[in-house]
Amino acid sequence: MTARRFPNPGWAWPSGGRDLLLKAALLPQPEAALDHFARWLAAQDLDAAVFADHRLLAAIAERHGAALERFAEYPRLKGIQRKLWTESRMRVHANLPILRALAQGGVPVMLFKGAARVAVNPAAQRQRAHQDVDVLVRPEHMAAAAQILIAEGWQTARGETALCAVARAPTARAINFHDARDGDIDLHRSIYHGPNFHPARDAALWDQAQPADFFGQPVLVPRPEERLAITLAHGAWSAHAHSDWLVDAAELIADPALDWTLVEAIVQDRAMAFQARIGLGYLGQEIGLPLPAGLLERLAALPHPGWLAARGALLMARPEDDLTPLQRGARQVWMRLAQRRQRAPRGDAPPLVLALARPGRGAQAGAGRGAQAGQGAGLTAPIPFPGPGRHRLTLELAFTAPATLRRVELELNSPTRHIARFRIYSRARAETEMRVRLRVQVRLTEADHDLILQSCPGGLVYGGDSAARQAKYRALPFRLLRAAFG
Repeated sequence: MTARRFPNPGWAWPSGGRDLLLKAALLPQPEAALDHFARWLAAQDLDAAVFADHRLLAAIAERHGAALERFAEYPRLKGIQRKLWTESRMRVHANLPILRALAQGGVPVMLFKGAARVAVNPAAQRQRAHQDVDVLVRPEHMAAAAQILIAEGWQTARGETALCAVARAPTARAINFHDARDGDIDLHRSIYHGPNFHPARDAALWDQAQPADFFGQPVLVPRPEERLAITLAHGAWSAHAHSDWLVDAAELIADPALDWTLVEAIVQDRAMAFQARIGLGYLGQEIGLPLPAGLLERLAALPHPGWLAARGALLMARPEDDLTPLQRGARQVWMRLAQRRQRAPRGDAPPLVLALARPGRGAQAGAGRGAQAGQGAGLTAPIPFPGPGRHRLTLELAFTAPATLRRVELELNSPTRHIARFRIYSRARAETEMRVRLRVQVRLTEADHDLILQSCPGGLVYGGDSAARQAKYRALPFRLLRAAFG
């Protein structure tokens, strides 16, 4: 068990029930796999299984088929598989029109992760549930793609305005879009997370892409070696929120035509040897899949970013349920640091201002209503236009903070463009009046004469959402105390 000890890559391997399900789906010997499934059923109430378990149960049902009839739970397993298949098809049906719209708009798209697996192997759709479709576009097409999605009625998961979404698209690594039905598209400028960027490899993704068919829509997918590297990199980032990425990787490894020399070169160039050792180590040492002789040793000998990066990779990859509170906090810090490396240089992109709200002078818990910040508050406020040119804008705001930790999102827009974004962090134990001062440098043109400061949701909120979710994400009314250009 030394392989599972910190700081070895095996420390991040799945354990407990998730490990049993993965072995039921992947162990080469069918009877050994079914024995692991029996152990999972003996320890787990099927009604208490979470969505990540359901995804693996679908893979198990598809692999073992009628051999599962020995279990009393077999009819329910088939029901779970049918339910996931139906939900996935509904999402595909909602996503296909936007894939067609992108193609018609002159934006080539490349699918990756689960969508790429289904595009290459349509039979995998019965065991590969997906909530969204991951779409890569060329960096120069990112803004155009965002405009097409918005024109088709889609909205970002952040709930920002269309002007803001289009303005930040060229520098964002990815933007998640939803439509009013079941549509869910992750639009990417880059597939890999910041530490694994490599300009030459990113260009080769497009040069070496292969044509495929996604439910009748022509698309591109990365070559198999790159798909395996993508699977390992993303799987090691996700803390096993879903573990079927290991099933995806196993299918790619089973391809005798896979060029392992190229896989190793990609892993080395993208500085992802440690992440690759996590996934490949589990599949080779725990599952028993055949890997090239000496592969794990060669990966271990590759240069890696250093002691701190290896610890960060372990925290990112270890199942979140297995982390202590301190480790979860460290994981969040590491994730934020890594995400800073994912953005393209901002260049002329509109500024993003971060701020911390504090209780107003004399404010008391529970005193946020009435004659204080709530009175006269609204979701928008006009800002006097000072004329074209560069200006320093100072804003002072008051708002009633709900009893939760949340972000307050504000945008400064003109009728035709997004100018600046503000993200205010607020934490209150009870409803409290908060105040904040914001400063930003802006460049205005003659067309920006009607400036509006607007409060936006922190995420998409629907009428049927819980009160707790609405308190955390709904657009928050504010009162503009002062707006001055200097």
